[in-house]
Amino acid sequence: MHLLNGAYAAIKQADPDALVISAGLSPTTAPPPTAVPDVEYLKQMYENGLKDASDLVGVHAAGFKSPPEADPGEVAKDPALTNRDPSPVEARRVYAFRHVEDLRKVMVDNADAAKRVAVLEFGWTTDNRPNSPYAWHAVTEQQKAQYLAGAYRYAAQNWRPWVAVMVNIYIAAPYWTQKDEQWYWSITDERGVPRPAYEALRSLEKVK
Repeated sequence: MHLLNGAYAAIKQADPDALVISAGLSPTTAPPPTAVPDVEYLKQMYENGLKDASDLVGVHAAGFKSPPEADPGEVAKDPALTNRDPSPVEARRVYAFRHVEDLRKVMVDNADAAKRVAVLEFGWTTDNRPNSPYAWHAVTEQQKAQYLAGAYRYAAQNWRPWVAVMVNIYIAAPYWTQKDEQWYWSITDERGVPRPAYEALRSLEKVK
């Protein structure tokens, strides 16, 4: 928070109209000292002045194996959707796209409801390589298309007006290959050829 506080002040001094987004918080169930779950980390950020040091709160929203509308509480109780994670059930809510709502609650609890959320990274992967750490939650290209489009629809219907932006991953770089994990998250291939998710997003109804 010391870095964010200082950066926020410097940015606002240089450009009062600039929007400062706090770094995206990664979902994890690993406890300290390995990591800190994002909900707990966000609470600690508020305890150390986040409310006055950002214009938006950055979050990550991986869907893992569940569809975007899935209830985090139900996902947390399903071993197939949590890779049989032995963590406490409350911690396993991170395996749902809608875990963003848990982070939003922290904002509301800290009297920061007027601030909006920036989903800086979200998506689903098709990476079913046997040695991949993502293989357990790999989906098909058609599922990825359905889930990404569904995520935007869900947010439009349920997260307005407090969600500001949602960035899905990725447009593939021309040098990515099937050896790169990013290749499997992408909505195009390395040649720029659209995958089903690209087409689903391109034809998604626009929301004003």
